[in-house]
Amino acid sequence: MTLTKKLKKSIAVGALALAALFPDIASAGDIFFGVRGPTDYQADARVVYSNKEDEKNKEKRVDAITNQFLFKYWDGDDLGKFMFVDIPYKLTYSSGELSHGLGNISAGIGPRGRAGSFNFISYLALEFPTDESKSSGLNARMGAFATYFMLDRKMEIDGSLECKITGQSNGKNPPNEIPAGLVVGGRIFIDEIRAAAGITALLKDNSDYLINSRAVIRYMPSQAFHFELIGDAGIKNKNIPQNFSATLLMRYNL
Repeated sequence: MTLTKKLKKSIAVGALALAALFPDIASAGDIFFGVRGPTDYQADARVVYSNKEDEKNKEKRVDAITNQFLFKYWDGDDLGKFMFVDIPYKLTYSSGELSHGLGNISAGIGPRGRAGSFNFISYLALEFPTDESKSSGLNARMGAFATYFMLDRKMEIDGSLECKITGQSNGKNPPNEIPAGLVVGGRIFIDEIRAAAGITALLKDNSDYLINSRAVIRYMPSQAFHFELIGDAGIKNKNIPQNFSATLLMRYNL
């Protein structure tokens, strides 16, 4: 085994081991959502800005910035496996006060595959609470992402369906959640730029829901790097505050 391969393997094992000590994979629609990367390992760093109404005072706005790091492993061509670790860190600014802390750390594993133009990735994951997240319950989530290519990969349809089963938290049991998304798009003028648009939804098992519009643009300067900008805006809701969010991410294929 070469030094490079040993290093990659050590990074993967170390990242997965972090989940046992510390631990949210991004939900809903994204470009190439069901497709594995060109290499076995991918580092994913993202910054998410969002603002929404304060649940207790509708005249106030809550601004939040979340820094998130994901490390992914996938293998195989027609069939293979997928693993990830997700470590979020959140900064929240509201009414002149700043709070911050480590969110729940997630780790997951599942099968992935490809059949012609259809690609899918699935997973089963656990969320591990941290002191900063102020959550005492262990959450589980499962999901599947799919991408279907058309017109020699110039166009695509991407979809996702997930389920988050919440545990006890501070003496309460929050409702379970079902996030889903669907976007349609493709190449814009050149192969290095792709864009898509669609909707995402969050449904809770107490019938509360939130529906967002979503726009995505991706720039791929090389096989190793790509950059993405995602914008979401609320269009319909029930007991979940509508918000606007913007996500800037960079992915690196090791």
